[in-house]
Amino acid sequence: MTILELIKAQCGVQGVDKKHAERIEKISGITEEKDGNIIAAVKSFKENVLPAIEEAAGDGKKAELKAIEEYEKKHNLKDGKPVATEDPEKKEETVENKEIAELKKTIDLLNESVKTVLSSQKNASTLETVKQKLKGKIDDKFLEKYAKRVNLEADDLNAEIDVIVNEFNDDKQTFLNEAVASGGYQPISGGAAGDKSVEEWAKIMNGPKSDGEDVGVVSLGL
Repeated sequence: MTILELIKAQCGVQGVDKKHAERIEKISGITEEKDGNIIAAVKSFKENVLPAIEEAAGDGKKAELKAIEEYEKKHNLKDGKPVATEDPEKKEETVENKEIAELKKTIDLLNESVKTVLSSQKNASTLETVKQKLKGKIDDKFLEKYAKRVNLEADDLNAEIDVIVNEFNDDKQTFLNEAVASGGYQPISGGAAGDKSVEEWAKIMNGPKSDGEDVGVVSLGL
């Protein structure tokens, strides 16, 4: 099955209209089914994006109907047709260009509002996808920090993630090298700084020395 078909199937499971499947595929950036990312993408859309779409659509429809109602009232119209008056000689009023423009402007503003909400929710959904893809590649303690460095608008999200993973590893190696050079850390059994695992590195960065003093990594900006 294709990713789109899998997303549609998951929409059925979670009670999301399948018409949103293509939008979910686009904003999540999923290219393969792995570690339940499709389930997470549909869930994130249902909880974060769908309510905003429904609310914006509802508000937009109400505002549009209100504007039409006011316009017809002002020009004595009903469903776009003149309403008969007691004065048989009264001529049908023509629609003025200015008022049409104002009505269109109101609708355009509502559409822009919907786009803004969708853009914000798309970034939130993409950030969650990035965190899932980074999990296991960098230490959980730094997941939030490094996930925010990813360009969420990138065409190739996986390539961006690879860059961030390399940055993390470079930062780790730089810290360990500086720590060893300054005498603030000695590798176990004479091993090189790069031999330390991510867990040991995180412990060095966040934990105290055996004598109770802080390792002091704040100055490195990590």
